[in-house]
Order: sequence, then structure tokens, then C-alpha cells
Amino acid sequence: SLRCGARPAVAATMQGQMTAMESVMSSQTSRKASSRRSSGKGSEEENDELPLGIYLSWVKTELDNESACLELPFTLILLLSFSVLAYLHLRQADVFVLEGAIRFDIEQNANFAWSGNFGHKTIFDVNSIADFYSWLRIGFL
Repeated sequence: SLRCGARPAVAATMQGQMTAMESVMSSQTSRKASSRRSSGKGSEEENDELPLGIYLSWVKTELDNESACLELPFTLILLLSFSVLAYLHLRQADVFVLEGAIRFDIEQNANFAWSGNFGHKTIFDVNSIADFYSWLRIGFL
């Protein structure tokens, strides 16, 4: 059978070539067999010939490899276009910068336990449930 990724036109061409080769090879084999019977040299020539099934499987493998190589440029274009479009759509650099800004704001600017104009504690100084709610109410919001 043909490979899953083979294009229909290539697959039809390959099947046509295989059918044509099988018919030519079978007619040649039958002619040689009849000439061998008439000449009486059958055992010496049989050792020199390649069985039809082995040759056809080799030809089929070569055709499959050729169709796989013909599909390679399309596959590379698809991979590159997906990579570029995903990079442009996701904008990961912008997301990373935004996450860094949020992290910095929470760690440095969300202070609580104010005394006058200065907050003495940050997120790292939250040690109890009361501290957490104080930080959430005064520092974070």
C-alpha cells in the first residue's frame, strides 16, 4: 500500500507505474520460461535472475522514498509558517515584560503596616492570616 502522506496525483502515478511494470515483468518472465523449456538450460539461468517480487518491492520502495522527498519542501514551509505565526500571535516577549512588571509591583510597591508615609512590611513579611488580609487590604489594593 502507499504511504499515508502521499499526494493523490503521485499515488495514482505510482500505482500506474507499478501495474505497468508488473505486466511487463510477468510477460518477460513467461517468455523466458517458455524459451528455457525449449532450450533446456533452465537450471543455469535461474541462478542469475532476480525474482519478480524482490525487484517490484525495491521499485516500490524507491517510488515511496521519492514521493517522501517531494513532500519535504511543503513540510518545511508549513513548519516555518506555523512557527512565525505562533510567535507573532502569542507575543511572548510582551507577556514576559508584563508579568515582570506585575511581579515587581507586588514585591516592591505593595507595602503595609504603615507608619506615617512609609510602609514597613512587604509581601515577604506576611506571617499570619491577619498580616495577609492587612497586606491585601492596604498594600495590594
